[in-house]
Amino acid sequence: MSVRGSLCALQFGKFWETHDRYFAAYGQVGPSAFSEERVIQTAAEMGIPESDFVACLYSAEVENLMSVAANIVSTQREAGNFSGTPTVLINGENPFAQGVVPRWNEVRSVIESAAQ
Repeated sequence: MSVRGSLCALQFGKFWETHDRYFAAYGQVGPSAFSEERVIQTAAEMGIPESDFVACLYSAEVENLMSVAANIVSTQREAGNFSGTPTVLINGENPFAQGVVPRWNEVRSVIESAAQ
């Protein structure tokens, strides 16, 4: 539910604030921080109208994004490109060795090259 909540928070310009609140809550209450009730409560605490937020959570747009993301993860995992987190995919490919967490300057370099 937290992914859906994050996608909706992005639409309301509150992505990073939501991100920070979810992880702070996780540190306090564990996985229940990502329950539907808590995700909606977090949005309300940030001033996002509850009815608009709930409508977003179950909208066709968010459902489509969730489906696309699940398909990408499944395809990449089957191809051996996605073994856990963190995994960085750029243009659908993992440019880094499995099990290696790249340094930021390496990630930035690959992104900049891909953008050209």
